[in-house]
Amino acid sequence: MVTWHGVFDALSIAFILLGAYLCLSAALGLVRFHDTMARLHAITKPQSLGIIFTLLGVALRVTASPTFGPAERGDLGVCALIILFTLITAPTVGQLQGRIAKREKLYEPLMLSRNDLKDKAPKKKKDPSKDDPAKLGERKKARYEEQRARARAAAEKAHKEIQRHHNEKGEADIVSEDS
Repeated sequence: MVTWHGVFDALSIAFILLGAYLCLSAALGLVRFHDTMARLHAITKPQSLGIIFTLLGVALRVTASPTFGPAERGDLGVCALIILFTLITAPTVGQLQGRIAKREKLYEPLMLSRNDLKDKAPKKKKDPSKDDPAKLGERKKARYEEQRARARAAAEKAHKEIQRHHNEKGEADIVSEDS
């Protein structure tokens, strides 16, 4: 005669073995896949399902225990929390890792079905000399001189425009060359 404890034990063994198989396939995928994006798939989907199935098997085994009491209920609560946190964190971490991998170009563009970064211009590289405090004064002085040169050029351009406007009307020069 088959008892409920035997059925729960068989189901728990099946869930634990299925979870272990999925975790093993995730580990093999992590080692065998060729680029970061493929590896992300291996470490997010089968790994999460493997943990969930393993914990469901543990929960079934704890529930089928003949000495099921308050301590075992606490174990079920811990299993439920682990499953919940796995479902919350695995997709988020996978998405962030994928974003970093795209930013760092740790993928093969030909292997993607869609590449959002294809038409994006690359960022300018930061000049390491800008971190040197000794060159700070030189940079400030050069920036000041550049601003003065721009202001001088703008004033000359405005002066020439005023002169041209007055020459077109036949008026005398209001601004002399001395000023």
